[in-house]
Amino acid sequence: MRKALIAAVVGVACLIVVIAVTVSGVIPRTTDGQAVASAPTRAQQQLDDATTAMADAPGVSYEGELSVGGQTMQVQDLAVTAAGDVHGKVAVDGRGAEVVQIAGGTYVKADAAFWDSYNAGGDASVRHDSSGAAGNWALVPPGFFGIDFGQALRPSTYGLGADDQDQRIDQSDNTIPVSTADQTPDRRGFSTADPQGLQVGPTEDDGQTIVAGENPVRLNPDGSLYGIAGPLRSAPADRPTTTKLKVTLLTNDGVKSFYSTVQGYSDPLSKVPAPTVDVPKPTGNLDNCTNTFCILVYDFTNSMPGADRGTVTVRQTSSLTVNGAAAGTCARTVTMPMNGKEQSTCSFRFPDPRTRTINYHADSNFDIAATAEKDVTVIVQSAEKGRDVATRQPGRWYPGGFKVAPQARSFNQQITGVPSGFAYMVNDVPFDGRAADGTLLMTAAPGYGEHLVAGGGFDPAWAGTQQLVDQAEKAARAADDQPVRWVFAEQNAADAMTKLLADNRIDGIDVATVPAAG
Repeated sequence: MRKALIAAVVGVACLIVVIAVTVSGVIPRTTDGQAVASAPTRAQQQLDDATTAMADAPGVSYEGELSVGGQTMQVQDLAVTAAGDVHGKVAVDGRGAEVVQIAGGTYVKADAAFWDSYNAGGDASVRHDSSGAAGNWALVPPGFFGIDFGQALRPSTYGLGADDQDQRIDQSDNTIPVSTADQTPDRRGFSTADPQGLQVGPTEDDGQTIVAGENPVRLNPDGSLYGIAGPLRSAPADRPTTTKLKVTLLTNDGVKSFYSTVQGYSDPLSKVPAPTVDVPKPTGNLDNCTNTFCILVYDFTNSMPGADRGTVTVRQTSSLTVNGAAAGTCARTVTMPMNGKEQSTCSFRFPDPRTRTINYHADSNFDIAATAEKDVTVIVQSAEKGRDVATRQPGRWYPGGFKVAPQARSFNQQITGVPSGFAYMVNDVPFDGRAADGTLLMTAAPGYGEHLVAGGGFDPAWAGTQQLVDQAEKAARAADDQPVRWVFAEQNAADAMTKLLADNRIDGIDVATVPAAG
């Protein structure tokens, strides 16, 4: 039964949950007088133990199904490390591909049928040459499959997201504050009430299912994670994503083996076709036309994430009609640098139509071929750094109390990828998260800008100002040689924080600004 992930993890409607409720006002106690945690509290503790263990893992291997914007795909042996690097197999409509994400690039290796299927149904006037990609590695955008695997399925992002915590928060009078930064917009709190939104299935020989919010989570008999299903909260709103995935936590040795395999691809990945390079179809310019002469101008641009350099070649064929009559053809080949731009010009001469008004019309087709390049040393060094980030983690995840303000919870999720109810503890100091490159993250939601004085600094009379200093001092000491980034939603607040750090001679913290989404 445990082997049937869909039946065990996904069957929410069929899950029979038996909850015994005793209305007595008397807290159950053991024979020695100690209070017994309620069933929802015990279930929450089980979830926390399982999901934080996954979040702390250096990597995870996935097998199962994802549905992205209505498109279903299967994944097999899809390994994602704590550094967000990826290697495994993906199949869409029965057509399989091998996937690697490393050094900022996403690479796919698939056969001709896969690429023919991908290219079918596009704009017939803009054709991408994928012949060189068939059977070889090719560079594609990170969202090629509708989802950035390395971002969405990092152990901490997917594991802690399974708790669906921010959707289950009880902010009644039972909330008690966490003393750290309790005067700031990012204050945290704990609920003393029973956890909300949990359905606890019966304990069976092969494990137990706990539904957290909308996410069924299947646990092994030893309490470890077996599988996760439900909506992926970190997915873009325009591409709703659900998952049905079996998870296998990787050891440090397993992750080192992963990086050894990926490093072996460094040579073939260093120069690859880029069949999905984005070359927006140009509108064309026919402004320079007379009664016998016309110039057609196209301005081309292109973009391809993950390419350090390369070339994009556009073969253009154009035809001009004047008052509906054919007036000539033109063929041009334009080569531009990857992530660059170029212009093409076609000249047409034709007999004077001798009419009061002249209508010009151009039709063009574009055949695009691209090659992307990245230094072998860059790929090798990225793999080495990813291995170190994944296998040498300085802290551990733990339930740290949720951020009370909705906008603080939202911003925390936006920057760290995890719900605000978890924190990353390093040397007894909590951070809001840890980035894929190992940077320790602190977030500052909208609202700090309300506590500034003339000159741009934080108001010394505001209790939050001293709390920010205390936070910064503790974070800098705890991080030691780990990089720290404090991300503010407001530029004026970030500037004030930079000044506050300088005034208090606190080093080692990079202050950045990222506007709050939405």
